[in-house]
Amino acid sequence: MIKYLSKARALQWIVFFVLTGLGQYSWAQNYPNKPIRFFLPNGPGGIGDLTARIVSQKVSEKIGQQIVIENRPSAAGVQAFSSVLQAPADGYTLALIGNGASISHTFIKKLPFNVLKDFEAVNAMAKFSLVLLVNQNSKFSTLKDLIEYAKNNPNQLNLGAINIGSTQNLGAELFVQMAGIQAQVVPFNSSAG
Repeated sequence: MIKYLSKARALQWIVFFVLTGLGQYSWAQNYPNKPIRFFLPNGPGGIGDLTARIVSQKVSEKIGQQIVIENRPSAAGVQAFSSVLQAPADGYTLALIGNGASISHTFIKKLPFNVLKDFEAVNAMAKFSLVLLVNQNSKFSTLKDLIEYAKNNPNQLNLGAINIGSTQNLGAELFVQMAGIQAQVVPFNSSAG
């Protein structure tokens, strides 16, 4: 059985891990002396954005310098990650890289970067579970009901996910394949909505 943390406890752990991770670097005393740019490959208001903003605020207080969030949603994070690669490698430009981005090079052949080779991981920021949800008034009360409906009504089911190539998007596509159904996976720029 999976035990879930409260939002407050999860936030405390996220901040702890980020601050602990930052502590392992011995920066010169004048770092940081200007704002740090933090590129996100997803839209504003989603879980990645909210988590990054909460953690960045706490880290900003700790280091005494502002961290500026820049949302750059795009397939496989191309806009966000390209922005980081074009910036000087001076510690003032960061990116939030999720699971989807780390495997995107396997199905998108001409990416302008390789997440595994072109970036250096600093610290894990958060961990999230994927969940399949339906409206509480839906006629589906079990996963079996949903799959049965989809099999009897090909292409009548839409599954919302975020960003093409994200873990959520790939998880939805994997669900369609494993369930043996015909359904449309609809990628959104953000999980907010």
